[in-house]
Amino acid sequence: MNKQLRKTVLGATALTVGVTGVTVAPPAANADAKYGCAYPYVCVYGDPFFGTVLYRYRQITDQYQNIPNGGVTVFSVYNTRNDDTVVLRLGDGSTKCVRANSGDSSWAKVTGLMIRDQSWCSNMGG
Repeated sequence: MNKQLRKTVLGATALTVGVTGVTVAPPAANADAKYGCAYPYVCVYGDPFFGTVLYRYRQITDQYQNIPNGGVTVFSVYNTRNDDTVVLRLGDGSTKCVRANSGDSSWAKVTGLMIRDQSWCSNMGG
């Protein structure tokens, strides 16, 4: 191989290695996220093991926010909020409270939730 052709081939190889050696970093994960649920959300999962997030809520309300499609029958909920509690409305009409920075799992049906601007659970179970 002549000298000029060898430089061209070596130069092309170096360029190929340089281009293929480039990596794109994935977005940084939120260090505060737990079970795929980042602050300031309350996440609802379609299984009792905090698997895939189905719905995320973050609005403080004085009324229940309905879970789409009439609710989730086997579920888990995780509350990433630091000072707020979450009241779950279950299919049988009862309620359950989830404290700040904690979760709950159940084989019952949850039909709605309410995020409250208070750090304690009172008269709500949980």
